[in-house]
Amino acid sequence: MRSAIAGVLLLAAIIVPQSHMTAPKAAAAVEHQYNFAGGASLSIGRDSMTDRQTCVATTSQNSSALMLVAGGDVATISSFQDVDFNSAALLRIGDGTPLRLVPRGRRALMIPLRQSPEVIRALYTQRRVRLRFFKWPNGVFDEDLKIGDFAAAYDRAVELCAWPKMNVAAVHPPPDASDSEPVGVSATRFRLVLRCYPTPD
Repeated sequence: MRSAIAGVLLLAAIIVPQSHMTAPKAAAAVEHQYNFAGGASLSIGRDSMTDRQTCVATTSQNSSALMLVAGGDVATISSFQDVDFNSAALLRIGDGTPLRLVPRGRRALMIPLRQSPEVIRALYTQRRVRLRFFKWPNGVFDEDLKIGDFAAAYDRAVELCAWPKMNVAAVHPPPDASDSEPVGVSATRFRLVLRCYPTPD
């Protein structure tokens, strides 16, 4: 699969409520929305032009930035604030070396394809993931991402979307009533925006 998409990064990405969206270039209505503890979710839809199934798992939506994962091996970040393209955007897993992200669009940050699996494993195992980017026209976002029960969302995608199984044990967050959403299928309507970008050198 990787050789077939070398040089092109499929960013499945920006899932936001319709009230937050402006003029998507390509969209597919989400048919099923599965919510999990801590605000994580799995959205399953179908592209209206190709009839292909689309599946996107997200970290907690109880934050001003969230991670989106498509196909089990592609990850990107969606911000609810405009990103300053002229400043470095960084992601750090635990105490590791920060990864440089590439802003794409006003509110999307691309994770290089070769580094996406490491980031997805970190989410699946509840490792600390720190994100820093500069806002436009001023300000800075410098926080740990709220992950929620991303492992549960990913495992549901393994079952329903044929995503590859993880080779590490799932880690689920401890129960926290103040940060939990009802688990199940949501009736809220979303739109799924899919974009393709070239892989950075």
